[in-house]
Amino acid sequence: FRTYWNLWLTMALAGLWHGAHWNIVVWGMIHGTYLVVNRLWSRQGFTLFRSSAGQVAAWALTFHFFAASMVVFRTTSFPHTGDVFTRLLAPTRGALPALGVWLAFAAGVATHALPDAVQSAVKARFCALPSVVVGAVVAVFLGLLAAFGPAGIPFMYFQF
Repeated sequence: FRTYWNLWLTMALAGLWHGAHWNIVVWGMIHGTYLVVNRLWSRQGFTLFRSSAGQVAAWALTFHFFAASMVVFRTTSFPHTGDVFTRLLAPTRGALPALGVWLAFAAGVATHALPDAVQSAVKARFCALPSVVVGAVVAVFLGLLAAFGPAGIPFMYFQF
């Protein structure tokens, strides 16, 4: 029991440390709960997700639970959190994301689906490039993010 409590408390304190508002403290508590559930699940020796299909399901569940927790992290109040979840779960007409969002999502999923050997090879080739080229690539991506990213949302750590 003590290990579970310590895991949960550590993440709750991490949320408090990040804490520009109470949602972030709750976000830490959510992640502490995720760690406790993961540890309990592992200790019980459940074999539900051992197959290839199970691994895909485990990946999808982990992603969606993490993404849901990030809604709590990024919203500024609990009513705002409820509003975002309501809109996610019951979208209204015209609520579908733009094409760029779908393309970025597809690129992210495709990247994670690549075999480890391919990921390692791409990483090694990128890291072998001259520093100036790496810096230019990073600058282009940051520029694209600034140009096409969400407007009017200040970076969390600038809110103190």
